[in-house]
Amino acid sequence: MKRIHLPFQRIDLNLLENRINANGSLMAYTDKCGFFLCQRGEARLSINNQTFRIRKGDVYLYLPATYAYVLETSPDLKGITYKSTTDYVLPLIAESRFIKDIITLRNNPCISLTPKCQKSIEDLVLSIESRQEMLEDATNEYCQNILFHAITKLAESLIHEIIFYFISMQPVSMSKLDNKDYILQNFIINLMSRYKEHREIAYYAHLQNLTPRYFSSVIKEKSSRTPQQWVVQMVVNSVKQTLLYTPKSIKEIAEEFHFANQSFLGKYFKEYVGMSPKDFREKMKMS
Repeated sequence: MKRIHLPFQRIDLNLLENRINANGSLMAYTDKCGFFLCQRGEARLSINNQTFRIRKGDVYLYLPATYAYVLETSPDLKGITYKSTTDYVLPLIAESRFIKDIITLRNNPCISLTPKCQKSIEDLVLSIESRQEMLEDATNEYCQNILFHAITKLAESLIHEIIFYFISMQPVSMSKLDNKDYILQNFIINLMSRYKEHREIAYYAHLQNLTPRYFSSVIKEKSSRTPQQWVVQMVVNSVKQTLLYTPKSIKEIAEEFHFANQSFLGKYFKEYVGMSPKDFREKMKMS
């Protein structure tokens, strides 16, 4: 009997706390997406230099290259945490046809649910988990495949429902998307999942079968920023967070971000930050 791997995973709160403690109160999955639904107690987080207090009924959503530093938690903290791959979640966000979803989610990662909405999320989670138990007990591959598809569809519903709550509770103008909007949207999705390996504008243009010149003009027109500015912000911000909140050496960070060596990382970082990674880390520790 082959083992079927689901594209998402629930994390027990105790395991999450162990991970946080092991990383010096850092809660981070640089290549994952997910959410935490607070069911009891509260927590105070520092996320990308902003402070958020999460209480019962609040949902914290995280995207790749997001680092949450846990400042404080109450002894009675309880909640539901799920994580998944960017390849699974980001296209579902894109399907919402809300061009600013991904950008807005990064800047405003916390929402407060009504008791009714919270119960709806909890009911979906229970439905997923009950079918996961059925999947584990399934006696043949055909039944496994049926349950696998049922579970993934329920997970998609869960993601869409969270996005629905996020949009409805933070009303925005829902304009019709044109082809250029989709180019920007696809660029952001591709960038968030591949920025560590690829920093070349031509690469992202090629993914959409566009010339670098046209691609760059569209991104600039739709976002008021060049593709290069997008790439630099993603890479530099992520390197900064890694320097600040992990014990990784400069060499290890260079390898993680696919620089030829730490010297190349140093030159890249200094060009956009004005100091070396080492100096940045030391300066921030003293501040």
